[in-house]
Amino acid sequence: AMQKTELVIFLRPIVVRDASVAGDYRGYREQLPSDDFLDDPQARERRLPTLEGLAR
Repeated sequence: AMQKTELVIFLRPIVVRDASVAGDYRGYREQLPSDDFLDDPQARERRLPTLEGLAR
């Protein structure tokens, strides 16, 4: 017989009052690249976000 699987995703709606890294998105500020990100190719490789950094 056939077995069916389902993927169920629950989304939690939030109200964003200040859509900036100084406001509601301040928790993501540390994941932004530095000002010299495009100048230094090695910096691009070092600063890639990891899954551990995203799961908070």
